[in-house]
Amino acid sequence: MTIETVKQILHPFRRILENMGAVPERWDVIPWDSDEWERLNAEGIEVEQWEVITAPETGHLEWHGHIVVLYIKEVYGDPRSYRFHLTECSTLKGMKTRGLGYRYVVTRQRDPFFKIRIQDEYGYWRDARTILLVCKNCLRNINYMNYNIQSNKIKNEIQKNFRIHEYLQWMEKKVGL
Repeated sequence: MTIETVKQILHPFRRILENMGAVPERWDVIPWDSDEWERLNAEGIEVEQWEVITAPETGHLEWHGHIVVLYIKEVYGDPRSYRFHLTECSTLKGMKTRGLGYRYVVTRQRDPFFKIRIQDEYGYWRDARTILLVCKNCLRNINYMNYNIQSNKIKNEIQKNFRIHEYLQWMEKKVGL
């Protein structure tokens, strides 16, 4: 049994404990050394998609008990068409179906510049940092800032002005961390 399986089994018990008035303990957090924590909060850590779980109550992504965002590191063509993800949205499900879940990075970084590798039209790879926008399917899935009832203009503003650290604070408050 993997740690992810255990976390998925234990997750519903958090709600039961809350209904009883008990304070749930953090069963799901794996302690790390400071270097790993710094990497998660900076450039991120490369993972396979199966290592990241979807919290059943809120739909957010977790890696070893920590709320994270996920993005594709290897970019083919224009990086402006790529997005980072908050949930297991239809885009990620499609990537998984096509067997492309091995190219991901999880992070809790504060800045909007993501470390990527770009393949040019000649097949050469180069490292770069680029701004990625949040996935609109993910915003819809968690209804961030009442996204689902907004006009298209406001939805575009929510996406454009999205800040990872504000999302992490919002989601941690929502799940009681």
